[in-house]
Amino acid sequence: VAGCDATRPCPSGQTCCAGGCVDTSSNTANCSACGAACSVANAAPACAAGRCSVGTCNANFADCNGTAGDGCETFTGGDLANCGRCGNACPTPPNASAVCRGGVCGVGPCAGGFSDCNGAASDGCEVNLQSDARNCGACARVCPTPSNAVATCTGATCGYTCALSFADCDGDATNGCEADVRT
Repeated sequence: VAGCDATRPCPSGQTCCAGGCVDTSSNTANCSACGAACSVANAAPACAAGRCSVGTCNANFADCNGTAGDGCETFTGGDLANCGRCGNACPTPPNASAVCRGGVCGVGPCAGGFSDCNGAASDGCEVNLQSDARNCGACARVCPTPSNAVATCTGATCGYTCALSFADCDGDATNGCEADVRT
């Protein structure tokens, strides 16, 4: 009702606020009383039964503690304990730290000497680049296997160990462990 005042009252259940009739039990600009505007952090406010509450949280935010006073307090786009939704904790992957990016759990920086060669978050940084002969110093860097030997990786450097009863008598890695010491 336009132009409400003391002589022109509002209909039952409404209050005259700033010259207009409003329902103070549901109006976010006049919640419970004229001029009592609802405001909640990171959300659109709501007014129900004359009490301010969280309406709809902004993208990547959630009301994880259920308290209207602090609104949608949790940034689910980057919170390790609430990644993507309340209560979704990111597990710490092996040999790495956990991260939450855009609401998705992932693998953070790898521990020294380790790498995530397969790109799967579930097994973290699964390769030790210091000792894996199939990934020596870098992912997919395979150490060569000379004849009568087993490829090794020590300190991210390729090498080899001669098979039982064989030796590298000439010191030439290109022909491997050329000498059968039994004969």
